[in-house]
Amino acid sequence: MGYRVCKAHVGKGIATQAVAALLDISRHQLATPYVLAKVTKENHASQRVLEKAGFVFSHKERNGTLVNGNHLELWYYVYNC
Repeated sequence: MGYRVCKAHVGKGIATQAVAALLDISRHQLATPYVLAKVTKENHASQRVLEKAGFVFSHKERNGTLVNGNHLELWYYVYNC
């Protein structure tokens, strides 16, 4: 799962609503057993969105992604449908 909210609209609950809608679709239309999300270690706002939605921290991946020439650690979260 991935999402991005335009800077002008951060803090308005858009990510929370989007995650809730995705989880609803995953449970009721797709019948998926789980949803996996990943977020950079530094992205505390997205971590909070995931935790509020019921995601549970799973594991870390050192050097999980490369952004602007910098390796960043990824944190994985799981939601069991």
